[in-house]
Amino acid sequence: DAMLEIEVLNTTKRKMGLKPLTVKEKASTLGISMGAFDNYNVLCRYPAVVESYENGNRASFIKVKKRVLELEKTLFESTGKLNVTQKKTVNKALKDELIHGIKNPLTLNTNRKEGKRAETYDFGAIKTTSVLKKLLQDDVTQINTGINWDALDWENIEDVNKQIKLLIKRLEGS
Repeated sequence: DAMLEIEVLNTTKRKMGLKPLTVKEKASTLGISMGAFDNYNVLCRYPAVVESYENGNRASFIKVKKRVLELEKTLFESTGKLNVTQKKTVNKALKDELIHGIKNPLTLNTNRKEGKRAETYDFGAIKTTSVLKKLLQDDVTQINTGINWDALDWENIEDVNKQIKLLIKRLEGS
């Protein structure tokens, strides 16, 4: 209900020629952290996720959020964008998995060998000294890379490795 009120406020502001609320202002108005607001946005993106929780899903929000982002990433990497059809595919895959308990091929992580779990931190290859310097000198969690460090499960070495490699890739691109 609060988000609906914010959207009404934004619509009104636009009609009056004013700037809509920023993401930071929305989170502040709701009285929640940016991380919690990001979790909300990802979890409410697909009706299947909301429906699964309405039907008794007890999986952690972080776990489900990671599944949503994994599916989106799988489709995004294949085409470079998510169109309406792909979003419907993501929703169907989520519905299959979260509501019906069916593993959809899109939800399987094909980059990982079954049964083998990462035991060490692996940063991958760092190709430039500027990236190495940023990693060593800057608080990379404060750099706008699109990575939600608050939602990261720091105890899961595979997830940490995945985000660090993504960070390095994005720092090399900037």
